[in-house]
Amino acid sequence: MMQTLTDIQGQVETVITELKRRSGTTTDGELALAIGTSQANISNWRSRGKVPKSILLKCEKLEENIWSKSSHYVAARIVAFRVAEYAFQTSKEAGSEGGRYLFYALVATIFPALIDVLADDIAQKERSSQRMATDIAQDLIENKEYLKLVWNWLKNSSAEEILSTKKLPQ
Repeated sequence: MMQTLTDIQGQVETVITELKRRSGTTTDGELALAIGTSQANISNWRSRGKVPKSILLKCEKLEENIWSKSSHYVAARIVAFRVAEYAFQTSKEAGSEGGRYLFYALVATIFPALIDVLADDIAQKERSSQRMATDIAQDLIENKEYLKLVWNWLKNSSAEEILSTKKLPQ
């Protein structure tokens, strides 16, 4: 498990270096912009020999939110690709002609909107079940009723409806 920022509070350069590493920045100016402070404040931390605990807690919360949202989007991508494969297999079983490419191409045309909707759905399921997003995605890719629901929503909706909708039909 990654050490919390408040656990490494001590030598100020170590803390600032860790803040830069976690925020993906390299300069004090970039770090200041990333965490919503000024470059002068970072210089003051060095002079005082301490990063305020409120800044460390704020950065930990920001990092937690980024990782949480990221996991929803990773899980949503997994489900979206499975929806395309489900559509292809279902169509093939029904005797339709056409290759896998057609179904993946259709999903690709609205992929960003689909990912947003699926990520929100997974986040809601995560909150209500206290399970991790990746575990929920694993269940969803095996749930033919869920895949059917998403596929039917995609094929029966216009691109405008999909782009403006932020929630799957129930």
